Amino acid sequence: PKDFLKRTQVNQILFFEAGFLFQRMYEILIPLYFGLNKEIPKIKIAEAHEAYGIIESFFANGNHFITGDSLTIADLSVWSNLLSFRHLVPIDNEKFPKLTKWLRLMSERKCYEENQRGADEHFAFIKRCIEGRPIVSKLDIAPKWAFFVLEVMQLEKNK
Repeated sequence: PKDFLKRTQVNQILFFEAGFLFQRMYEILIPLYFGLNKEIPKIKIAEAHEAYGIIESFFANGNHFITGDSLTIADLSVWSNLLSFRHLVPIDNEKFPKLTKWLRLMSERKCYEENQRGADEHFAFIKRCIEGRPIVSKLDIAPKWAFFVLEVMQLEKNK
């Protein structure tokens, strides 16, 4: 946004998404990807609910989007993570009504189906991992960055 205050709000949300929301999802996903967990620990579910509560607070002023009444990159960034995250830790509609309303609003976007399809494919992969079929090769459908994490984990294991 051209408006300085609006731009700082968007940046604040992008930092929240990258440093807090994504971190919560990452801490759940990596053990699932590599077959280290078969279920999500209760503490990680509580941390996800904490993140949902913070996002819920973004709508305290009655705004339709995260930083106000217009769609920004902040909405798209948070939304893209929540499409996958809500498969792992469902969002309680009663506990987070404003977040749920925003997700419905975002589902009306032209790009919704494509993004949801990607989230569904991601979740199908996660289910494979939970079923005991984690990443087996670089030809698998896992995200490319996951192979870097696997290599780091193997290096740590060999120390």
